[in-house]
Amino acid sequence: MISKISRGTDLPALVSYLFGPGRHNEHEMPRLVASASVLEDFPLGVTLTRDQVLALGREMDAMRIRHGIPALGALRPQKVGYGAGPGTRQQAGTDPGPGRGHGHVWQMSLSLPVGDRELTDEQWGAIAREAMDRLGFTEASGKEPVRWIAVRHGTSRSGNEHIHIAATIVRDDGTKASLSFEKRKMSAFAAEMEQKYGLVVVDGRATRGAPGLSRAEIERAAREGRGEADRTTLARVVREARTASKGEGEFVRRLSAAGVRVRPRYGAGEGAETVTGYSVSLRSKVGEPLWFGGNRLGPDLSLPKLREFWESSPEEIRASSEAWRQPARLGRVGNAVASDEWRRASKVLDAAYDKLQALPVSSPEWAGVAREVSGLYAAWSRRLEGDRPGPLARAADLLAEAGQVPPGQAPVRAGRGEYRGATMVVAQGHIGPAERGTGWAMLLVALHRHLAMVAKVEEARGRLRLATKLHETARRLEDAHGTAGGRPAEPRDLLPARRRDRPRAPGTEPGIGPDQRAPGR
Repeated sequence: MISKISRGTDLPALVSYLFGPGRHNEHEMPRLVASASVLEDFPLGVTLTRDQVLALGREMDAMRIRHGIPALGALRPQKVGYGAGPGTRQQAGTDPGPGRGHGHVWQMSLSLPVGDRELTDEQWGAIAREAMDRLGFTEASGKEPVRWIAVRHGTSRSGNEHIHIAATIVRDDGTKASLSFEKRKMSAFAAEMEQKYGLVVVDGRATRGAPGLSRAEIERAAREGRGEADRTTLARVVREARTASKGEGEFVRRLSAAGVRVRPRYGAGEGAETVTGYSVSLRSKVGEPLWFGGNRLGPDLSLPKLREFWESSPEEIRASSEAWRQPARLGRVGNAVASDEWRRASKVLDAAYDKLQALPVSSPEWAGVAREVSGLYAAWSRRLEGDRPGPLARAADLLAEAGQVPPGQAPVRAGRGEYRGATMVVAQGHIGPAERGTGWAMLLVALHRHLAMVAKVEEARGRLRLATKLHETARRLEDAHGTAGGRPAEPRDLLPARRRDRPRAPGTEPGIGPDQRAPGR
């Protein structure tokens, strides 16, 4: 369930709009499903007459007029009508979409994703009344109520069920209702209704996703001829280093070896001994580097969250101080792995896959699995796609989203040795003609099976948007990296495009979906 809140200044016009045909005649059989108790004379579940709609608008706005409260706030005037043909009421009103201004008119839409179950008028009415109670708009708050209505139409043009709730924030005694934390309250309310009525859980509600890119970041990437913002690239590199590292010192060295600048942040009053955070940037010859703290890369990439991932002891944290001070001086991380390690790592992943078959869909361990596999895909992307990230990078980013957990909940570790070992093999193993058709190709196939499994888990949990993207990515990777004509994929099938191919602008790289991006560096 998705809630959208807006504000306006002309309540009768809004009421008239909600009972009218809509902008595109999409309002089929508009009817009241709930209202404030003082408006109970207006019938529920039927189409109101034009005179009833006009009377309802006047009753809604009566207390503001009685108490002499001006219609403060400014909205761009917009034609809003009721009915069609002669006698249609047209006047400047409030846009029921995302609002501008801060007037006394309050509106919220509650909508369900396309394909979700259909609720009855009675159920929608109960939801509306509970929402008003939660906001303190009713007698249940111990204060004078506001006047409000909930209107249901048919399905929208995009095919989703929804209702509109319109209210005045002027209480019957002339005081104004508080709107503090209204969006936060309604987001939590929508999550409760999803559980109560067995609705689809909206992606990102129960977890915290990665921070969105700013317009400036995207425009800078386009100016520099890169199709991916620095922050997107850095988040994947950090996830790869996290998964491949046994502890904090190794993590810092792996970042430096991957060409990432690292600088620590020290706790206040603790000198230069205790590192409490970090920032990273890509090495760039164009302009000043952009530095990002772990929290800005993703909620799972702050230093405290990374330490939960490694379960670092205080002694290990102190021992890593040298790596934070001079990461580039500590030399290469690890040695090149033998060719038979590819096959061994693929067998380990196959065994992990078999164990996961018995893991309940509701288990919190799936978030840990998604995080681990995200880091492994990030390593593959850096090795095979290089500075032109494609489907492998896409898989890493989607799995990172699937691996987020609610605030306050610690991530569940899953198969640390299994995935860490495979990530080290990918980061350090040799890929060449001698290894054609052997273990490294098997490792990719085993990894794609994990991706498909996580997609099925997300689907079973009701996170359909994310599940669809994961399924699409899995199919694309299976087609590209699976078997062709009975033989395993060869290195030339997986290596990135030729360097002379110019990177495209963000969002224009052909791929599996509209938000598939071209690579960064």
